[in-house]
Amino acid sequence: MYDFNVPTFGRGVVFDVEQRIRTEQFRMFTDALKKERLKSYVPQFVQEAEVRAAGTWLYRTQLPPPPLPPPPPPRTLQHPAPCW
Repeated sequence: MYDFNVPTFGRGVVFDVEQRIRTEQFRMFTDALKKERLKSYVPQFVQEAEVRAAGTWLYRTQLPPPPLPPPPPPRTLQHPAPCW
């Protein structure tokens, strides 16, 4: 329905879920965005801004790539019994 929003929020979030889950997620967003809750986030915002201004912020491109997953186990081919 709102496929154009999936890249914004990701899979399984907000518009990429059934209505029951979406309603629950909107309730959580609503609680998180209330005035008093937003005020409680200010110290974290300030800390992040200070770290970034000091130049110690690491961007995703500066981080080492995540480790690769282990290779899958070897598969054996199973042939059906010959038909004589």
